[in-house]
Order: sequence, then C-alpha cells, then structure tokens
Amino acid sequence: MISSPELRGEIRKQMDIRRWDSDDLGRATGYAGSTVRKYMCGTTKAASDAFERAVCRALQIDPLMYILSHKEAV
Repeated sequence: MISSPELRGEIRKQMDIRRWDSDDLGRATGYAGSTVRKYMCGTTKAASDAFERAVCRALQIDPLMYILSHKEAV
C-alpha cells in the first residue's frame, strides 16, 4: 500500500468525524497508539501494508483510491 499525505489526510478526517484520538484508532486496529501517532506525523520510515490495511478497514476507507491517485501522480 502507499503511505501518502492524501491517505494520512483522509485518516485524520475520519478520526475527527469519529472523535477518535490515536489511542482509539490503535485499539480499533490492534496497534499501539504510539504507532498511530508516528504514522500520522510521518516519523516512521515506512508503514507496513498490514498496518495501513488495518487502519483503512477500521475507518472504512477505500485504499484503492489512494493507491491509484499516488500512481497517477508519479
């Protein structure tokens, strides 16, 4: 999967709609809240596909939209 600013923006938007913080998303995905925070700040070297899939699933985001938009931009 592609970690992109657009995907992180959509994740933030969906978290805001749900009034979730990083710990809430962490609980929903099975990852630590600190992992979510690092991903959202872009401080991780590379997010795993499993992590991004879990986040998209928890927030009901279609990841294909972000893979396609990233490939078109490249």
